[in-house]
Amino acid sequence: MNNLTKFNLLGLFFLSILTAGFASKSYAEDTANKAEDKVTKYNISANPIGIFAGVANFDIEWNLSENISWGPTVSYSDVSSNGIRGTALCYGAVLTLTPTHKIFATGAFLRPFVEYAVATANAQTATGLALGTNVGYWWFWKNGFNVGLGFGYQYLTMNLASLGLSAAGGRGTGLIQVGYSF
Repeated sequence: MNNLTKFNLLGLFFLSILTAGFASKSYAEDTANKAEDKVTKYNISANPIGIFAGVANFDIEWNLSENISWGPTVSYSDVSSNGIRGTALCYGAVLTLTPTHKIFATGAFLRPFVEYAVATANAQTATGLALGTNVGYWWFWKNGFNVGLGFGYQYLTMNLASLGLSAAGGRGTGLIQVGYSF
């Protein structure tokens, strides 16, 4: 089974989780801010859509205070463009700020991140940092299921020209995360 097939199967798995979350009784009852009902300390999430494009990521965050969480993030990509196949492994940290409401509760967020990336293509390797931030909105349901959507900007410090790719510099980002908080 090739990598793209594995990514597609993983994507279908996450989409089934997404469907189950929306169909749950908690969604039908109430999608409002449930921060008062329980203390949520952790949130794990991944991007189910990126898997179809050959990109997988995973985040785990824990609350630092009433309005701040942070945690490690890791992502892997295996993509082809113009006959060049490239892979990248990124790992770093993400900080989520929610100044208008409690963390891991429905509402807007600001999410700066820093990642160290190792990219390989054409038997060559490049390394560097990715710095950026996303803004958006995250929905949390009483059962722990959650979905975040956002957009932002990142700056890549690595020069990929030696790999036959052009990704150094700034670019827009998108955030689609499906997760579970507990």
